[in-house]
Amino acid sequence: MADPALLLCYQTANVYKGDMDTLKQGAWLNDNIIAFYMDYLQHDKFSSAAARFRFVSPGTTFILMHDDDPSDFADTFEGCDVLPETELVFFPLNNNTSVTRAGGSHWTLLVLDVPRARLLSFDSIRGSNDAAAKKLAKALAPLLPKLKAASTVRLADDEEDADDGAASAAASSSSKKKGALNVSLSAPPSAPQQLNGSDCGVYTLMVAEVLAQVRQDNGGEGAQPPLDGEEAASKLHALVTPKAVAQKREDIKAIIQRKAKEGKVQ
Repeated sequence: MADPALLLCYQTANVYKGDMDTLKQGAWLNDNIIAFYMDYLQHDKFSSAAARFRFVSPGTTFILMHDDDPSDFADTFEGCDVLPETELVFFPLNNNTSVTRAGGSHWTLLVLDVPRARLLSFDSIRGSNDAAAKKLAKALAPLLPKLKAASTVRLADDEEDADDGAASAAASSSSKKKGALNVSLSAPPSAPQQLNGSDCGVYTLMVAEVLAQVRQDNGGEGAQPPLDGEEAASKLHALVTPKAVAQKREDIKAIIQRKAKEGKVQ
């Protein structure tokens, strides 16, 4: 028997009627809304570039952050389907520290830039989610050199790797000096800052969307701008504004309602 409270099944996300209340102005987005929109970005908005981007669900992100078993962690990460052609992996990160109960008070975005082997934290209340971001970054760090080595994405600032298909010890050393294998967590100052205590989830989703759009608009060999560069900063500040954030709540609500009306079950 169908659950009368279930509004929409979409990809891996279930949206219930009560979840829609979190899209009201002043409300804090819950996991189901975050999961839906990450799936929407993966399978709708950026479907033509699906291999380039991976939008991870908040549930998977939570498991990765709290899984202390290396084997289980590796299995969970494998489920994120990071391919050799994948450029960016987006993790919506909640500061809930408990594995036994729901909670948390802040959403932020951790981004894995695969070909650059970098981790970047975009926090709309700068510094508020550092502990969670550092915990996930520490867990992901050992994977970065292997992911970079497997990446087929060629970058303009990665010439030594392009010239040397099998990285020699000297090339590896050179890359480390340049920061290509720097696994420390970076917090770009360009991260848009919220003006209230409730919009963090919307900022998280919008920053992921804008960063993916910047990369998609610059598609092509060696044309992938760094996420903490001037172009990304300019786009973030132009597109992720308090007014745009308020409108995004309405946009997400409209997308869910449209798919529910279509009877979209995937």
